[in-house]
Order: sequence, then C-alpha cells, then structure tokens
Amino acid sequence: MSQGTKNEGVVADKVIDSLMKSFDGYGIYEIIWDQAKLFPIELSKLSNKYTITKSGKNYVMTFEGRYEKSVFWSQIINFDIQEWRNHQLKKVLENT
Repeated sequence: MSQGTKNEGVVADKVIDSLMKSFDGYGIYEIIWDQAKLFPIELSKLSNKYTITKSGKNYVMTFEGRYEKSVFWSQIINFDIQEWRNHQLKKVLENT
C-alpha cells in the first residue's frame, strides 16, 4: 500500500489498520479512496464471480465474463492465502 516508501510510519500504519477493519478473508478487494484527502479509506470485497486481468498499465474487471470497468493498480488488491496467513500472524504477534 505504501508503494515501497516509508511515510512517517504512524500515518501509513493508521490508514492500513483502518482499512483492515473491513478485511473479510482472502479474495479480491476494491480499494475505495477518499478523493479529497487522497488516501484509501475502505476495502470492498468483490464476489468470486469477478475476474481481474492486467491490460497494459491498468486492470480490467469482468463479472461472469462481461466487462465491468477498468481500474488502476491502486484500486484493487488480491489477498491470496499467503496474504491472509500474514494478516493472521500479525494479529497473533500483536497479542503476545
């Protein structure tokens, strides 16, 4: 989410922690952005019927094979089983 740059830690971690409140297991999520403040504010889990494919610099979202819309890399994230595992491990380590 930070694109490999450190943004003073506290702000970036606070935003990410807030986003993770809407995390509901692994799958594909759309990242909802606050256009005025220019940072992500929510994750919206997509149905398993969505398919995301890379097309040039963007990604194309299709629903059951029909075109839905084109999105930038910063508007979509795929939490696979490895991402889910990392999230669960972080929660365990925070409670120790």
